[in-house]
Amino acid sequence: MLSLKNEFYRKLIHLLSIFFPIIYNYYEVYFYFIMILSTVLITTIDIFRKYDNIISSIFKKILGNVVRDYEQNTLMGATYMLLSFTLISLIFPKDIVIVSMIILSISDSLAAIFGILYGKTLLLNSKTLEGSFIFMISTLFILSFYYLSLFKLFASSLIVTITEHLSISKYDNFTIPIISSTILYIL
Repeated sequence: MLSLKNEFYRKLIHLLSIFFPIIYNYYEVYFYFIMILSTVLITTIDIFRKYDNIISSIFKKILGNVVRDYEQNTLMGATYMLLSFTLISLIFPKDIVIVSMIILSISDSLAAIFGILYGKTLLLNSKTLEGSFIFMISTLFILSFYYLSLFKLFASSLIVTITEHLSISKYDNFTIPIISSTILYIL
């Protein structure tokens, strides 16, 4: 389990993923290059950190304090996030992709921080009711800029919140963008 300080540092890194929807929105011409390059680079480092002592040593010095126990021998959450961002950007319309990326960047980070600080009611997958509530509220806020009907706003937010809650922690960075994109596309 990460210390509170390391968890905050991890979520600060997670919040920096807001860079991707900003680039996509304002500099689409560069977005695919940056997205694919980032995904290939991080995935390669993530895989080889387990097999190459030099890469492993550098990786541990830079990010060793923010890697969760279950990520020691599997892919990191950041890798799953980049893979999902790349996938949704190749499948869904730009506006849906941007909103889905923002939901993961902001709502997931807020839920984790709030759940750690104030979470009292433990639910599934080491997640708290209080963290899920903040996820729902922040997702409602983000989606309110998307001009959905009230029903679609609440339905989308609820489905994405349930997805976040039911997803095993190491996979929520993959499932949240895909499910939110799918829901927004269908609605």
